[in-house]
Amino acid sequence: MDGDGIPLAFSLFPGNANEQTSLKPLEEKVLSEFECQKFVYCSDAGLGSEKIRNYNHMGERAFIVTQSIKN
Repeated sequence: MDGDGIPLAFSLFPGNANEQTSLKPLEEKVLSEFECQKFVYCSDAGLGSEKIRNYNHMGERAFIVTQSIKN
C-alpha cells in the first residue's frame, strides 16, 4: 500500500497452494518492481515462521505478524 493506504499490487494463488513457499518470490518481485528498500511485511500467524521473520528482518525491512492471545 502507498502512504494513503491504496494497494499498489496484489497476487492471487490457488487455495491449495502452500503459502510458505510463495512469499519470498512474491516479496522479491515487489521489491524489484517498485525499487524500494524499506519494506514492512504484515501477515497472520500462518506466514509467521521463524524463517520468514528472519528473512523480513534484513536491511531496512520489518515485519508485523499477528499471534493468537489464547496460546
